[in-house]
Amino acid sequence: MKKAIFLTFISLLAVSCQNEGMKTDTIMTVESLQNQEMKNFEDAVKSIGKAGMKYIEPNGQLSKEGIEILLPVSKKLIIESGGSEANFRSTDEKSIINQGFAAYSANLVKYHKITKANY
Repeated sequence: MKKAIFLTFISLLAVSCQNEGMKTDTIMTVESLQNQEMKNFEDAVKSIGKAGMKYIEPNGQLSKEGIEILLPVSKKLIIESGGSEANFRSTDEKSIINQGFAAYSANLVKYHKITKANY
């Protein structure tokens, strides 16, 4: 009798552990799909947001310091999203940052569709 209970317990434990592994493999979140460029861009935006008005000029525009934070991560995100570095030469800094936001938004939409399709 003790052997039967012990074998049943071991079998249930093995099945339980096997099911847990399957669940974690199939769950995808937007955060888990984001590449490093997306995470860096998001972190830069959050750092500007947390600083309050430090990076915002009185006229509501992004200050030079804010541009210096967002410009490099915007360029990397645009390149990762299929843009080319040649476009940066003929574009001003604020337009590049706007393109970075557009690439970020497009990637988020794509990631949301992927996660919806998996549920």
